[in-house]
Amino acid sequence: MGQAASHALVAAADLQPPLGMGVSGLERELGEGAQHIRMLGSTRFMKTILFRLPNEGQLVLHVFMRPVSAAVDLKRPLAELKAQYAKLEGAQRVVARTRVISDERAVYIVRQYLHNNLYDRVSTRPFLSAHEKRWIAGQLLVALREAHGRGVCHGDIKSENVVMTSWNLAYLADFAPFKPTYLPTDDPAEFNFYFDAASRQCCCVAPERFYDPGSDIAQRLAAAGGADGGQPGVQPSMDIFSAGCVIAELFLDGNPLFSLSRLLQYRRGAIAGSALAADIPDSEVAGLVQHMLQLDPAARHSAAEYLERWAGVFPGAPMAAYMDRAGPDARMRALHEEMDEVPDQMCEITASVACANVRNCALPSSRSLGIKVLLRCNRGPASGDLELAVPYLVALASDPSPRVRAEAVVGLRDLLVGVRQLAPINVNIFDDYVVPHLQALAGDGSSMVRSMLASVLGDVADASSSVAAGPGAGPAGGAMRALVSRLSFDAAEVKHVLLCSFPRLYEHGLQSLSHIITYLNDRDCWFLRAAFFDVVFAAAVQISWQASREYIVPLINLADSEVFVAVSALRALVRLVPQMSPAMLWDKLVEVQALHAVPPLRRGAREFVDFALANAALPLPPDTARLALDIARLELPQPAVEPPAEPLVEPPAEPPAEPAEERLVRIRDIGAALRTVFLSPVADPWAARAEDAFLGKKALELAFPAAPRRARLDGWRPQGTLVAEVAEHNDAVSCVVAAGGSLFVTGSDDGTVRLFDAAVVRKSALLRSRAKSFQGGRITALAHHAAIDCIASASDNGSIHVLRPRTDAPELHVLAATALPAGEHAVALGFGKSAEGVVLVACTSRARVLFL
Repeated sequence: MGQAASHALVAAADLQPPLGMGVSGLERELGEGAQHIRMLGSTRFMKTILFRLPNEGQLVLHVFMRPVSAAVDLKRPLAELKAQYAKLEGAQRVVARTRVISDERAVYIVRQYLHNNLYDRVSTRPFLSAHEKRWIAGQLLVALREAHGRGVCHGDIKSENVVMTSWNLAYLADFAPFKPTYLPTDDPAEFNFYFDAASRQCCCVAPERFYDPGSDIAQRLAAAGGADGGQPGVQPSMDIFSAGCVIAELFLDGNPLFSLSRLLQYRRGAIAGSALAADIPDSEVAGLVQHMLQLDPAARHSAAEYLERWAGVFPGAPMAAYMDRAGPDARMRALHEEMDEVPDQMCEITASVACANVRNCALPSSRSLGIKVLLRCNRGPASGDLELAVPYLVALASDPSPRVRAEAVVGLRDLLVGVRQLAPINVNIFDDYVVPHLQALAGDGSSMVRSMLASVLGDVADASSSVAAGPGAGPAGGAMRALVSRLSFDAAEVKHVLLCSFPRLYEHGLQSLSHIITYLNDRDCWFLRAAFFDVVFAAAVQISWQASREYIVPLINLADSEVFVAVSALRALVRLVPQMSPAMLWDKLVEVQALHAVPPLRRGAREFVDFALANAALPLPPDTARLALDIARLELPQPAVEPPAEPLVEPPAEPPAEPAEERLVRIRDIGAALRTVFLSPVADPWAARAEDAFLGKKALELAFPAAPRRARLDGWRPQGTLVAEVAEHNDAVSCVVAAGGSLFVTGSDDGTVRLFDAAVVRKSALLRSRAKSFQGGRITALAHHAAIDCIASASDNGSIHVLRPRTDAPELHVLAATALPAGEHAVALGFGKSAEGVVLVACTSRARVLFL
């Protein structure tokens, strides 16, 4: 557009007719089904409207009203605008599908509507991360490379003209060849009219586009009589400068780099170029911006050269992010398939794509995949970022599909437990946002969803407590207690799941013992009674011994009609032995003696007696000790063994065996006092029977008046105070090893290796593992190497694993694994040094020493 025409438009801007006039040409072009939604912007130069067409969705309409008094010929700029959009058809990162409509009263430019523009996105939560900003900057340069490669320059690049999808896919829009190329320095009216109509005090126009009065450009423009005076139009180097201003504004969190006055100072040399990017925190991006903002246009590179020379600055993105024409379901499936190849640096970009599409998926299976993608993106720089994924998971908790709702609840739990610290603005996220939305699920029509909700409450309470910012900020809020109370009156299966979280809920004051005691009255749901006995010890370790004796121990009912309940009651008795008085222990021993006749309860009864003898809180009276001895002497039934088949050939007669020598050991002969009895005659003194093994582990004293009672019992039970109980292993703990600091590792006969942190004992007496690994068999040996932070474990199935803790998962990561020959397993492990580095030394059951 000529300079004279631009001056005339500025002068006649206030004389434009109302917007309601002159829409007949638009109606003829678009039809009568257009529906006005809202006004996006209104300036003296152009009006912007959001409207909807029945078959095309939401569109943006730019309206330029022809001035009433100014005779301006718009044929040339309109033809040039249409030609540019025709050239841009098929270009990447460019909004090329733009229609230009003109009638006698107005010019209309119609394009697709996108979620927002870069100016709005920078100030919208969740705020862009450093990797996302780099990705957007790379997309802007790709758009310029595509446009300049087709011989098209934009002419007005600013953050408002960089439009974006909801997953931060950026497009360059609103090309402006009709705006003047050159602007006077002594009159800001044209700049404000064309380039700063919103009065943001932001200038992204290249300095060579300004001319001083009396300069060569001013004289040629004046001599041309309003034409461009033979001056070339907008050049690619001018767009590069404008793009550099937008990238700087992006990394300065929306603060513009230049105002008009500051740009003119930079043009005159009053501001050094090295100081322009000094406030950009990313040093690599600062170097890129400084190079793009050079005063000499010839010194600036092309967009393609910047993409090549600064290739390491711009991160990649999953291919699903660029599937702008695919549906949300197809995009989500593609994103899930790519997750195995997505590095940590791309997790934030991937999570943005998943969040933007997961709610719009038509299929429940696609929304379920979206939840899995969000959880797998919770690593690397995106780990612990609640602002991005939590709102979408909360929204999915109201999904029509029960499966999606249940998975959203579990996903929300998995995100919250990984949070170690909250931003000050998010300190009340549990009380004000998460728990109120979870309360709505307490009345969900699906018992599966309510059961899943009950299963995560303990973890949510732990997460809330771990990030509490002060008094009253923990999980003991009224909303959380109301939620737990509501689920406590739910169906039996929901109450059963809630009972599994009772130890943690009781610790945080969210559930009371007096309420779950009522579950014992439900005679139809034996699994509720069994679960009660499995968790009641959690309350016992947090109250006084006197209260435990009077309130909890009497609840242990061994005479339940359901054998599974009786088994659970026996396990609870074992844990409550240190808190029992001698009289209570006598009563329970009498009950246990009767249970010994029930085959499924024999072993549990033997364990109770065994534990009672070693861990009683007070010395046992003689009658109680004698009763315990009588129960301990009861033989466990042996499995029936079939007699061997008779041989087909009569074996040769063997000489008659000599009578076995009687083994008689007199206690006085070995210098021992008559106070300990653990005699069990066997055929081979080195082969003890399994059912008598416990007699070799405990020393049972008989009552003799000569020695004080307490002195004889001091050698039996462990010294010290019980500070924590490890209740996660399902079988005997066979080995334990320190793992640095307050960490230690345990191995069990249940085939698992668990990592614990003893530092959490000050919070709770229930010590729960931070990570675990299932190896199978029975763990026989453990070793830890502090320098490389590795754990070696061996099992009697012949396997040897080398493990390492992971901060982003509850499983120990298996670095290496090997297996010994059949019938051989490692009995001891250790780390050593060799010329090649660290080696693992294993001693095996076949007297071999292996270096691995």
